[in-house]
Amino acid sequence: MTRPLILTVIAVFCLSAYYSPATLADDGDAQKAVLVTGASSGIGLKITEKLSSNGLYVYAGARTAADLERLDAMDNVS
Repeated sequence: MTRPLILTVIAVFCLSAYYSPATLADDGDAQKAVLVTGASSGIGLKITEKLSSNGLYVYAGARTAADLERLDAMDNVS
């Protein structure tokens, strides 16, 4: 495994653990938002899916209009 891949896996794990549904419930009605670049595929897409399903609003970045339309169709993703 290469070093960037290991660091990415660690980052995904940390984000998933920190932004669990229980953690989000502690903040009351405040909605949190994050920016994910490279959200059209791979780890960027998985991060987008995980965070949006846990109640965060995700601003997702991608290179093509087709990818942006597909991401925009997801709940909590723009």
